[in-house]
Amino acid sequence: MWHLVITHIKTIVPVTILLFLQQEWCFAQSLSNEGKEFWVAYAPHRLMGSGAGNAQEMYLCFSAATNAHIRVTISGTAYLEEYDVAANTIATSKPIPKGIPAAAYDARLFKTGNVEDVYRQHAIHIETNVPVVAYARIAAPDGAATALLLPADTWGYAYVSLNSKQSCARTRGGNKDCFSFMYIIAANNNTRLNITPSANTRGGRKAGTAFTLTLQKGEVFLMAGEAVDDENGADLSGTRVTSVANDQGNCYPVAVFSGSSYTQVACTGTDGSAQNLLQQAVPLPAWGTEFMTSPTSVDDNPAQHNINIYRILVSDPATIVKKNGQRLWGLNGSYYEYQSNTADFIEADKPIFVAQYMPSANACSYTGTGNPSMIYLSATSQAVRRTQCFRDNSNSVKATYLLLIIPSKGLAQLKIDGKPDNYDNAYAHPNKAGYTVVVKRWSAGGAQQCVIDSDDAFTAITCGMGAGLSYGFNAGVLLSAKSGLASIQNKYAATTGSQEFTCVNTPVALSVLLRYQPERLEWRFSELPAVVTPAANVTTLQPVSTGTEIIDGITYYRYSLPGYYAFKTEGMYDLPLYATGLSVTNCSHTERIPYNIQVKATHVIAYDVSYKGCRKTEDVVFNAAASFEGGEDISTWQWYFPDDSIAKTKTTSYSLQPGPHTMRLLAADAQGCVADTTFGFNIPAAPIALFSADAASVCQDAPLQFTGETPAGTSEVIKEWRWDFGDGSGATTRNPVKQFARPGNYTVNLTVTSGQGCASLPATASYTVHALPLIDAGADLNALKDSQVTLKASAMNAAQLTFSWQPAALLNSPDVLNPSYRVTHDQRFLLKASGGPGNCTATDSVKVTMLLPVEVPNSFSPNGDGIHDRWFIPQLAAYEGASVIVVNRYGQQVFHAAGYTTPWDGTSEGKPLAAGTYYYIIRLPVKKETITGTLTILR
Repeated sequence: MWHLVITHIKTIVPVTILLFLQQEWCFAQSLSNEGKEFWVAYAPHRLMGSGAGNAQEMYLCFSAATNAHIRVTISGTAYLEEYDVAANTIATSKPIPKGIPAAAYDARLFKTGNVEDVYRQHAIHIETNVPVVAYARIAAPDGAATALLLPADTWGYAYVSLNSKQSCARTRGGNKDCFSFMYIIAANNNTRLNITPSANTRGGRKAGTAFTLTLQKGEVFLMAGEAVDDENGADLSGTRVTSVANDQGNCYPVAVFSGSSYTQVACTGTDGSAQNLLQQAVPLPAWGTEFMTSPTSVDDNPAQHNINIYRILVSDPATIVKKNGQRLWGLNGSYYEYQSNTADFIEADKPIFVAQYMPSANACSYTGTGNPSMIYLSATSQAVRRTQCFRDNSNSVKATYLLLIIPSKGLAQLKIDGKPDNYDNAYAHPNKAGYTVVVKRWSAGGAQQCVIDSDDAFTAITCGMGAGLSYGFNAGVLLSAKSGLASIQNKYAATTGSQEFTCVNTPVALSVLLRYQPERLEWRFSELPAVVTPAANVTTLQPVSTGTEIIDGITYYRYSLPGYYAFKTEGMYDLPLYATGLSVTNCSHTERIPYNIQVKATHVIAYDVSYKGCRKTEDVVFNAAASFEGGEDISTWQWYFPDDSIAKTKTTSYSLQPGPHTMRLLAADAQGCVADTTFGFNIPAAPIALFSADAASVCQDAPLQFTGETPAGTSEVIKEWRWDFGDGSGATTRNPVKQFARPGNYTVNLTVTSGQGCASLPATASYTVHALPLIDAGADLNALKDSQVTLKASAMNAAQLTFSWQPAALLNSPDVLNPSYRVTHDQRFLLKASGGPGNCTATDSVKVTMLLPVEVPNSFSPNGDGIHDRWFIPQLAAYEGASVIVVNRYGQQVFHAAGYTTPWDGTSEGKPLAAGTYYYIIRLPVKKETITGTLTILR
């Protein structure tokens, strides 16, 4: 059997604040706070003021899933610091420079007098070689603020600032060094902004009066709320920032940060401790419609909850907002505010944004240690399934908390630091059925990060408390509420729906989910010609949705491209997709939809082809491996046959004729990634034996030339030739020569074997071997010189034969059977006879010997010395009928020979004769002569 074995040509990791998000939807990926480029500024702090000592410090912190190299620069300066972050660890930068004498550079957003201004050499730029999580921390002896940083590709064109009430005791600087602020960073030149303050500012700008400002790349605009009295300042919550068209008609996204240089956060009045606040704002399109809250716990009691303050920011004042099913009233400009120490459910008919505030110590009946903190919450649509989150393990922090809200059915699979049931308190969410609030507490010290995993998506915040300080931030945000979600579906996936990745050369359908119905979609495949095929751009005007999907309460419209695409090389690719619609907030109403696709290496599959071979029709068996060489299980197989039929089993068979064939095998795993190979193989045919001979008949013992031939039109290489000549003999050469020893009819067979081991059927032909004429030239003759002798040849069926003798000149009739020769010398005559069936020729010869005179020696010495031990008589043996007799002196016969072929050795009856004289008598009948004489035996 022939057995041909052939081997053919092998999720995005979104992240959160100092944490890694596992996006579990079946979409290519949404944007998160993990990225490769960030911008931030050294936000104002009350200690920057005159006489305050400039004791605050700013640090950057980074976390990465893989080894990362990070560059930190300050715009417009030579400042550069580089950091290497090991996988799954957290690294903290050196302090950001804050001016002489501590450093040569000053990145602080600070000026003596009016701080509200454009800062041209202050933007801090972070660049990495792989996606990381980054955050900024501004710490002082009496508190610290931690801000989640959002990468540049998440920035938007429209923002509403969300701050806090601004209040600061005179002993802490009052309204001089404490103020509500908002700052904007531009990453592009000629970024034009329309800004509408919600309150009067320290730069003289009036509440509700819009103004236009142009920033260049790396510039920062700081807006500060004006002082209301000695302790209170204007709250900038509700300040709007919109990127508008510049003179060239372009508008650019920006980053917006909100906070306070120092403030108390109280339920009423201005009681309690104070701290700086800072968070990066989320653009309007990333807001949500549903939020769940969980109040912070007392520092030493996970089951006891402090009162927290909540602000619900609206963009449209007509937005209907409900808390725990009850509509809220009393909109304060752009936000609703309430206090609660219970877990609440907030919902709205239009996008909203929610902040949670830990209040000042000694305010809001606060129990335990702590300070004010501002935390931006995730909407339920921004839930995550995995997070790796930072916690401050310094001695100044008494306790660190994780507050997590998860579907109750997912609680059993929830793992914190790799362990199930690893939490201190859990209770049913009182205002959202089917959800559970999980509380985990850590004491000071221990690991610097924790890892949370679950099969169900969750939202979470983390916070820490200590004497005179608190910090808090979102423990996991996936900006899934961006305008669009990439969706890919591998053609051969085992299930319907979208996949997290595709593979090289895998047919994949591309679609996008949009929160609005666009007027135009443009897929710019031509920008990736070496990556995707086909690479022609596709532009659709007034595209028609192929369906809608509700994801976490948000309705998305699906727009699908016809046909399938394939990616040529593995890697992460951002497919250029642009959507145009009035819902897009930038000036061109066109936005690039993040369409990141992970392309994995193509699979490698082993398969074999087997068949018996050497037959007219072969049942060929095709067998594929059960898994790819990388270990992935194969879920589907497709064998494509010449008649366009398809077999969808691991093993199949198909009837094929001998010869070259091409077959295609496509195998896919459950995700639809394929190994698609076309391979060739050759089924060997039995060769055809063919031969010829140079005659159809031949005479006995005559050479017959056989020739092995290759049929016309074939290129088969013959490895073996096997001849059977029908007489028990054979040959293994291609062109043998055969001589048949006996007459008769012979059947000759030839069998050949190809280079692939296939044997042919025998080729057969019959040949006649004719007998040679039966002739005999006769016995050799002895004759006397000048005598006439007749050659005594004989022949069967002589009448049918012709004769010729050689040499003819010595014979009287060389063409007859019995010519005569006059003896002049010894001569051999050759007789050739031809005729009969096949006109064969036979030859024979006869010798005529001319007799010479006999000379008889008269003595010899048979003494055993090897000299003359026998009586040699030259020429006597040639005389036919000659006889020799030897007698002693008494006449007694001692030797007799008829014909003298063996010379006498001097013995009689086996006994040596005595030395002496003896007498011989030699008779020669041919000459009718007798020779006599004496013979002496010498001893």
